[in-house]
Amino acid sequence: MAGTVETFVGMVGDGRIIAFLILTAAFALGLLGAAVAGARVHRLLGRRLEQPHRSVRPITVKERIRVVFWSAMITVLAWLEVSGRLVLGPSLLLGAAALVGLPGVLVARVLVHRSHCHDLSGTDLRCLAVRGRVPAIDPLVLVLRPLSGPVPDGAVVPWPVDPPYPALP
Repeated sequence: MAGTVETFVGMVGDGRIIAFLILTAAFALGLLGAAVAGARVHRLLGRRLEQPHRSVRPITVKERIRVVFWSAMITVLAWLEVSGRLVLGPSLLLGAAALVGLPGVLVARVLVHRSHCHDLSGTDLRCLAVRGRVPAIDPLVLVLRPLSGPVPDGAVVPWPVDPPYPALP
């Protein structure tokens, strides 16, 4: 008969108990880290400095695809281990790492979402949560952009030869 399911009942081996203890300890460490990160972000979020030279960009489609791809790969790895096609191993390490980091990330995200800080970057959030410091002001970075429209008076126009020549009025 197709589609039958066989059930095996037996004792849990020592390896699974150790894996459970590792994941439980990782989750406890993650909860402790979430409490510390949450307190730091809550305390320092109002004291952060304005970033006048910053332009925050949204997550690109390529970055979203990368996140979905790696999430699917980890899900497939877990399914292979659960179905018995792969021995217990890599997902224990990935699971422990996720259980350590995920609670703190979720707490920080909720706090930032509630505070309506839309110009906060990921590096600033990491600095607040992990280091417990207010991030420094970003330095001004000059970026070359294509010139569209008329050249303003006194602007320095780059030329393929040295030195650049000022625009004439």
